[in-house]
Amino acid sequence: MKNKKIIGYSIIGLILSAMVFAGVLAFGSSTDSDTSAQKEVARSIETDPDLKVEGVMNVTGLESDADQESIIGVMHKMTHQKVMADDKWGAIPMTKSTIQEVYDIVDGNDYALKQELLTILITWKEDRFDNIVQDHNYLWEIVGGDLGKAYGVMSKTQEMRYAATNFEEEVVAIIYKELGFQL
Repeated sequence: MKNKKIIGYSIIGLILSAMVFAGVLAFGSSTDSDTSAQKEVARSIETDPDLKVEGVMNVTGLESDADQESIIGVMHKMTHQKVMADDKWGAIPMTKSTIQEVYDIVDGNDYALKQELLTILITWKEDRFDNIVQDHNYLWEIVGGDLGKAYGVMSKTQEMRYAATNFEEEVVAIIYKELGFQL
């Protein structure tokens, strides 16, 4: 009798393990259908004409030997995705890959503001954006900003609307996922 219980519990355990494994295979990997679903979600996000900016780029456009001025310009435009400001010109997606790209370039070059830029980029790599308004305004001042000082942080919903209004569907799908939204 005791052996039958052990065998029964073992069978139940194996069945549950198989179900979990099957679920991980079915839902845990990224597939073309996941990407297609993400793009569909990206198309369905409400855009806002008031959030439209000029000078949008879906990539950084940086080379490995980019000068400090170009780096600061790109970082400044990346912050536009997360901050509220009355005027914005230029937008570059702030995704894990663009942050890493800029970080690698800054880390591999000798800029006058290298440490300051790396400090900002490290916090972004860690998904910490609590100082994004200060980051924007610091970069904005360096590029000679006179209009468009940031005064607040967008909510995730506002950020998604901004992204949907300004970036290509593939980029919006990446941002959607990185912000933690579920399909």
